[in-house]
Amino acid sequence: MVNLHGGNAQSPRSRIHEVDQSRARASAASVLVDRDLMNVQIRAALVEFVLGTIRDRAVDVADGLASYLRDRHDRVRVLDQRCELLQRKQLGGGRFENVGHRLAVKPLNVGCLTHDRFAIIYRCESNGDHLETPTAMKPQYLPRSWVSPKIFLGKSRIQGRGVFARERIREGEKVMEFGGERISRHQMQSGAYRIRSIWPVERDTFIALPESDPQTSLDEYLNHSCDANTWLEDEVTLVAKRDIAAGEEITLDQGTWNIEDAYIEDGEPCSCGAAECRGMLTEEDWKRADVRARYAGHFHPLIESLDKSRV
Repeated sequence: MVNLHGGNAQSPRSRIHEVDQSRARASAASVLVDRDLMNVQIRAALVEFVLGTIRDRAVDVADGLASYLRDRHDRVRVLDQRCELLQRKQLGGGRFENVGHRLAVKPLNVGCLTHDRFAIIYRCESNGDHLETPTAMKPQYLPRSWVSPKIFLGKSRIQGRGVFARERIREGEKVMEFGGERISRHQMQSGAYRIRSIWPVERDTFIALPESDPQTSLDEYLNHSCDANTWLEDEVTLVAKRDIAAGEEITLDQGTWNIEDAYIEDGEPCSCGAAECRGMLTEEDWKRADVRARYAGHFHPLIESLDKSRV
């Protein structure tokens, strides 16, 4: 057919074919758009998942950091109190400048004032002699017990409630550090202190929380076991005796620290359920050969001193 206006005229079939092609291209473009949209949605979901994971991890890290900073703050406060005490006493007739805190140091050409809880480096301006630890200085303890963020309170199969591992705790890892107000035996027996918070640190000297303190302290729920998974590193520091699995109850053997009958005055048999359970507990369990072998080197210093006096 000839176009009267010039050029070639399109047949109806050609126009229909072009329309079909246009529709096909539009359909293909729509599929591409849908696919791109799906990819965007998948990426958005992945980003949200990653951000959620990072956020949760950040919360865990922040909680752990906050716990560490609280513990660090308490330790620094104790060290500052000791610095003030030393300066007031004017030890050695000279002026002392605190030049750093150390957990363990060897005396070099500066005076080293050591203590069983901390060690403090001092420089003596009057002379460079090594200074002995003042006998009048008493140990300072945390105002309340520190507990690892890896433990929580739960129902115990041993007795009542107990403390459990939230996640794996490795052998040697610090689990608790007992703290409280330093009190005498007379104060301990006054009824003004929470009975389960009382902990011996020296002969006739204890640390405890007053009855007026309403805050929960997890160390008060620490149960005994005749095959405990923690032991003492010093008079107040509790560390893992072995690897402790998540969900496992944290236990301490009373034979490693108890030298008084008040702990077992109810006369009830032990309910720890360990294969090595001793049955009836006594204040002289620390003398048993099996107990001495199981926890060698990790008894309360009070027991260590009693043991030396028996030799």
